[in-house]
Amino acid sequence: SALAQTAFSVVKAVDRHPHMLFDVPPTFDAFVEQLSTKERRNLRRDERKLDELGSVTRTSLTDASDVTRGMDQFIALHQQHWRAQGQLGHFDDWPQSRPFHHAMAQRQHAKNRLLLTEITAAESTVAMEYSYQFGTRMHWILGARVPNVSGRIGFAALMRQAIDRGATRIDALRGYYEYKRLLGASCIQQREILAARPGLLRRARLAGFSCASQLLDGVYYRVWFSRIRPRLGLPGRPLSRLWI
Repeated sequence: SALAQTAFSVVKAVDRHPHMLFDVPPTFDAFVEQLSTKERRNLRRDERKLDELGSVTRTSLTDASDVTRGMDQFIALHQQHWRAQGQLGHFDDWPQSRPFHHAMAQRQHAKNRLLLTEITAAESTVAMEYSYQFGTRMHWILGARVPNVSGRIGFAALMRQAIDRGATRIDALRGYYEYKRLLGASCIQQREILAARPGLLRRARLAGFSCASQLLDGVYYRVWFSRIRPRLGLPGRPLSRLWI
């Protein structure tokens, strides 16, 4: 509708990428009750195992002087988890992601939007969750945990924080993940809109770029990077800047 008021016209509008969302109930008990019987049992088991490790705390970073330390701690924990899985992890997959997220965290903390949740047991950090809150929507960026702790532990802490902060929705970002569905997420589609100014040459250039980018994504990322390379056991390398 907005483009219709300009010189641009829509060339293509398609639902292309899955995107997952959680509705935040008014209480944590209500969240647990909406899970399947199996997932409720799994969550209670995981939290019971956590309690057995020692005194459990769930805290959120609030001091500006702790932002750098907290992000360094989160990145190290995240990378440790994925390195143990034989993968690079987000912060080595994506060039320049470390300084980007450090800068983002500092800026958004000043606006009271940063939420860096830390779960400890016996005074040792066992999981962390990294997100931002804009109004009543929380954007869940990444999680991190030690090997013997389930990912449910971090998400349960994040859900508790979302309820306490008055959020009504947790945006779990792009991509379909079965474990998120089991925790209650719904899946929608991101819509891709391509628009061009009038003229056959402009439309042809846009169509050529669109086809080339989809071919690169299919061959490089979906086939080579995501499937073939891991099976060959090749050492990890950052994502291609051309693909990015």
